[in-house]
Amino acid sequence: MVVNKLEHMDIIESFASQYELALLDYSRSGVSSDQSLFYNNMHLNAEGANKFSLKLAQDIYLLNR
Repeated sequence: MVVNKLEHMDIIESFASQYELALLDYSRSGVSSDQSLFYNNMHLNAEGANKFSLKLAQDIYLLNR
């Protein structure tokens, strides 16, 4: 669990905006909400890592089209 999550996100969003960076936030994604995809509360298991990697690769591809 992240303390002061909204404050952290404000800082990250400000930084991304300042440097014109894409910000990919997966905190509300299907992978993030499916506890069966986690080894523990902070780390994905193999299935979760595969699903997340596929989603990330797809999103990076779409950003670069």
